Amino acid sequence: MMAWLRVPRASVGVGVVGVLAGLIVAANAAGAGDDPERAATDLVSLARAQTGRLEDLQDENATIRSQIAPYLDAHDDDPQAADESVQAAAGSLPVSGPGIEVSLTDPPVPDGGIPADRVPDDYVVHQQDVESVINALRTGGAEALTIQGERVVSTTSIRCVGNVLYVGGRVYSPPFVVGAIGDPDVLVEALDRSEAVTIYRQWVDLIGLGFDVSMHDEMVAPASTASTSLTYADPLEPSAD
Repeated sequence: MMAWLRVPRASVGVGVVGVLAGLIVAANAAGAGDDPERAATDLVSLARAQTGRLEDLQDENATIRSQIAPYLDAHDDDPQAADESVQAAAGSLPVSGPGIEVSLTDPPVPDGGIPADRVPDDYVVHQQDVESVINALRTGGAEALTIQGERVVSTTSIRCVGNVLYVGGRVYSPPFVVGAIGDPDVLVEALDRSEAVTIYRQWVDLIGLGFDVSMHDEMVAPASTASTSLTYADPLEPSAD
């Protein structure tokens, strides 16, 4: 039935991705030398190794922000100072209020093993599933969003890395918890209206994927510690030849 369609993360270009992943791992292992931290044997290990570096940079970023905060406060009367609502929308200020949390998790493997008409990929939460929940909550007017307690901003990336998620530079295992601050009833209605979330819920009933929604009178979405700097590519100048 088409209603059950849930595109697996590895369904597009599996062979190409596999070859590229192998080349990346081989290149990293070859260039690692005697450094055990760099000698990762798979993409998940590489991602976890980078997570520690990211956390150090985010701690340093938070320290610098606290050091410059007094100078920013001194210019509160400046008409060009950023409005708090704009800062909150950008994720640079914490936001609190009522809201909901949505938890997604992998189901247990059946006692008799995976049925012949199923594949292992059916038994994991995909990147698209988390993004579907986030998009639905945005549509429902969420004032602020978090995943695994970290603020979601416009530059937050969510990527599959093996059977875990790589979110904003950190590696997380399920359950994946998405938080949203806003009117709880409206947010729940937004989930109910989402076609993508409805498909995920069908798989919840079919094979036991986890999906739990809880309402809260008071929640906090912390300020983002992620860098807001953007990188981009420059076009090559035409060759003189």
